[in-house]
Amino acid sequence: MRAALQSFEKQVARVTEWAFVLAWPALYATALGFSSWSWRHRSLLATLAKNKLNVAQRLQMASSAVAAAGVVLLVYLFAMAVTRLRHHAFLPLRVIGEVNRRGAAVLALPFVVALAAPGVESSDPIWTVLLAAFAASLVALTAYRWRSPIRSEEPREPAPPTRFSRVGSMAVSIGTLLGLLGLWAGYGFLLSRLAVGNHHALNTRTIDLGYYDNVFYNSSHGRPLGCTFVKGGTHASAHFDPILIVLSPFYLLYPRAEFLLVLQSVWLGMGVLPAYLLGKKTLSRASAGWTMALVYALYPALHGANLYEFHSLALIAPLVLWLFYFLEVKRWGFYAVTVLLLCLCREDLPLMLCFVGLYAILTGRPGIARAGLATIAFSIAYYALVRGVFMPSKDLLNSGSDKAYSYAYYFDELIPNKRGVVDVALSLLTNPMFILRLAFGDPHKVLYLLVLFVPLGCLPLFAKKARLTLVYGLLVCLLASRKPVFQVGFQYAAMIFPFAFAITPRAIGDVLEATRERGQGVDPAGVRRAILSFMLAVSAALSWKFGALVENTSFRGGFGKIARWPLDAKQREDYADLRSLVDRIEPGASVLVTNRVGAHVSNRRTVYLVYQRKVTNYVLIEENDLSKHRGWHDERVTKGELKLLERRGTFSLWQAVPVVPSVPAVAAPSAAASGASGVPVVPDVSHGPPLESLEFTGEEAN
Repeated sequence: MRAALQSFEKQVARVTEWAFVLAWPALYATALGFSSWSWRHRSLLATLAKNKLNVAQRLQMASSAVAAAGVVLLVYLFAMAVTRLRHHAFLPLRVIGEVNRRGAAVLALPFVVALAAPGVESSDPIWTVLLAAFAASLVALTAYRWRSPIRSEEPREPAPPTRFSRVGSMAVSIGTLLGLLGLWAGYGFLLSRLAVGNHHALNTRTIDLGYYDNVFYNSSHGRPLGCTFVKGGTHASAHFDPILIVLSPFYLLYPRAEFLLVLQSVWLGMGVLPAYLLGKKTLSRASAGWTMALVYALYPALHGANLYEFHSLALIAPLVLWLFYFLEVKRWGFYAVTVLLLCLCREDLPLMLCFVGLYAILTGRPGIARAGLATIAFSIAYYALVRGVFMPSKDLLNSGSDKAYSYAYYFDELIPNKRGVVDVALSLLTNPMFILRLAFGDPHKVLYLLVLFVPLGCLPLFAKKARLTLVYGLLVCLLASRKPVFQVGFQYAAMIFPFAFAITPRAIGDVLEATRERGQGVDPAGVRRAILSFMLAVSAALSWKFGALVENTSFRGGFGKIARWPLDAKQREDYADLRSLVDRIEPGASVLVTNRVGAHVSNRRTVYLVYQRKVTNYVLIEENDLSKHRGWHDERVTKGELKLLERRGTFSLWQAVPVVPSVPAVAAPSAAASGASGVPVVPDVSHGPPLESLEFTGEEAN
């Protein structure tokens, strides 16, 4: 009886084992059938997502699954035949098991189909991120399990270096360099094309592209950070970013706003180089370097910062990666130069660098800890100098001076009593539950965090000491009340994602070290493959749905959707109309503009926005953009102060009419009273009340 019972138990165990093994082919057949039918009927994806297929369509899908089952069966039979020929053994259960292990990525296909549903990234963005993560997890499972089913146990001796191996190594190095340069060039070209096309489609504004174009023009002509659009005629009233002075000589090569857009794209694309070097150095694998470089190029938040006009803050992305690389390899001269360049990008960058310095100190590694101390000391000294000497406001939020633009309204919910940084500190210390709700209670912020960290496997959040470098950016973005600060289509994401990228290789290294220490049959090499595969797969999916490289319904470059090449007929016509008017304005003439057209004429010394109410040589307006200032403009026309030169579509160019004194005879204007081209110079005087703030809300800018 006992023998019979044991035999029965063995039979049950064997049947159970076979049932489990054969369940995977059934899943694969279902996944393949569903995916192939859905892809061939993409017009029905929206109907499928709502489960509204009719009976005939469901039967078609079932027949597709049956056909897929036949394909799966052939794959298994082929694998058995190959095993039989190579190893002279018939091992069906083992072969099926190995094919099952390697085929998990097939189960990702239905998730990919779900991602292809029209507009899913806009209608249900968090679900979209989860779909991408599920699909990438199955790819990672396949990568972890991908190894030879029958391995030789004999250890292999490493081959001695030969002349051919050295030549091969050199060829690989050259190929890697060319590949990285190609990736950089490809990114720079594609994003430059999108940025310039968006500008020519008139989707850029004076705020902010026109500001920076005017800063570059003035800086390249001997007026550092000069900008007539802002208070005091200097950009330091808003931000102190002397990196623009350093870059301004290059502006003379092509002194138009398009130069800034190309410069920003090429500059940000440079980040693939330090991303590769950090991955390879930290994990000792070229595959890790390539993964980091590709994920960087695909990253939606990078595309958003790149395509929201131009901002000095966005320029920090590759510099942060270089900083961490130079810190890792202890190249102190390059490290010091990079610290300086980062400080020059914006006045608050030294505060971020203090967290980098703190991380370096906590590593306890010789040399790196001392570099951390030096970084903190220099950053504090530089910040004090900038606030004390170069900026009109001494406050962290730029408050307290009528010569500066305050950013306190970014954090309205933290400042109930309007006392700036004091209120912020009190809110943080006395109301922790409110802070948690403010940081994580808004679905937009949850989506923001997912899009920032899921492409990196959320590993930066678990990077032990290194995650300290994320603190400043996360506090600024998550505690803000103003939506652009926590949306990936804006430059503020650059306060977080470069640091996240920089510490990801270190976080992967920590995971692998913990895996080796714990053992328990976990393969560290498989874990590394799984992590890198997940990052690549999920980045490709999220770039498809939230990035700029593929058109989708979600991506925004700032407040609006970007234009795509080729521009449509209306966009080309509008740009030609505007360009023809701009070309009539002499380079030395002063101009008053509306917000939509200012970035096309801001490459001159003197240019103002219409609500600054300045008297200038020319007025260039887009009729629908005059808004509440239309009355003042019409009044000037009625008084004869302006005459219409030309109207093209909704754009019009006006010239100021010089005031003629009431005297019997009027002498001809002297050379000093006229421009080089004979255009009368109109006095640059204020007309109307002073401007209180040049900051637009999203609704105004849009």
